Amino acid sequence: MYWYSKNLRRNMNVKIYGVGGVPFLIFPTQDAMSDNFENFGMIDTLKDFIERGQIQLFCVDTVDIETWSNIYGDKDWRAARQESYYDYIIDEILPLIREKNSSGRLPIAAGCSLGGLHSAIVFSAALNFSAVCCLCRAFTMQNFSSTAG
Repeated sequence: MYWYSKNLRRNMNVKIYGVGGVPFLIFPTQDAMSDNFENFGMIDTLKDFIERGQIQLFCVDTVDIETWSNIYGDKDWRAARQESYYDYIIDEILPLIREKNSSGRLPIAAGCSLGGLHSAIVFSAALNFSAVCCLCRAFTMQNFSSTAG
């Protein structure tokens, strides 16, 4: 599913698997896009849960190439762009999840690698998630700010 994001001022993609159950917002690994979870075989692994209507997955694109991975880019611009991405998740993706998933449940934010960090950040920044599942290493904000110690 493609649409134009007003927060990011560009087209973004979301892959939706399933029609109901507990909604999961899935962030891809670093620099990957919405097909990442499928490419790693996770859709096949979760197939029975998806087909029984126990879970519904919303796999999103990221802007990592413009932000976290753009190590030579302007740090202030990168930080602002990443904040626009989180606004996109809260302002555009969460309403989409509520529209497509009728369970009435809050989504679980999940991801691995940098996707794990994204899931932890959106979970901590908003009371719009029921849980978070992240597998990632430690990251530092020094990449974004000339004032970070």
